[in-house]
Amino acid sequence: MVTISLILKIISLFIAGLCIILIEIDKERHILNTKMKTIIAILGILAFIYSLYMLWKIITLIRK
Repeated sequence: MVTISLILKIISLFIAGLCIILIEIDKERHILNTKMKTIIAILGILAFIYSLYMLWKIITLIRK
């Protein structure tokens, strides 16, 4: 169960990084349509929130 959780954490961080990279590339070249920009923004926000949740969990475990 720990392995699956770790894999999901790594994937969410990868998605967040990929979303940031895609948005930065799109600012220069305008290759994405509005629907894709919206989907990428939502995925990026969700991955970022999950990353903050993981950080909070780690901090609470360290304090115990």
